[in-house]
Amino acid sequence: MKIINISEREAEIFDTDVPYIHISIRSPKADPITLQQNKYCKGYLTQNFHDIDKEYKNYKTFTRINAIVILDFVKLFIEEIELIVVNCEAGVSRSAGIAGALSKLINGDDSAYFKHSLPNMLVYRTILNVANDINWRR
Repeated sequence: MKIINISEREAEIFDTDVPYIHISIRSPKADPITLQQNKYCKGYLTQNFHDIDKEYKNYKTFTRINAIVILDFVKLFIEEIELIVVNCEAGVSRSAGIAGALSKLINGDDSAYFKHSLPNMLVYRTILNVANDINWRR
């Protein structure tokens, strides 16, 4: 399974001719982005949380609920897609944390996301821990 993490600017012009799902990460209260309509997109999910790796007052951290929603969304479409697109504002931290964790679960390898990005480790670890706790399988 190909899994890519991109910025919101890249997401707004993203186009492909393979079946895919799109996970868009936004900061709470951020304006939504406008994505190109694409007949190959099988599903679109938005999650809202700040790019932080621990609890801070007045900030929304990534939670186990976010992880469950993402894992359920992926599982819903996994048999009919070839690509998972994950975007966040810069395409470096939150999206890389999700993409890396999903790649580890689905492909058994997450190394690309640590070479070219700085994955949010709270996001990454939470997804892997939840997947283990619920015995998530592709």
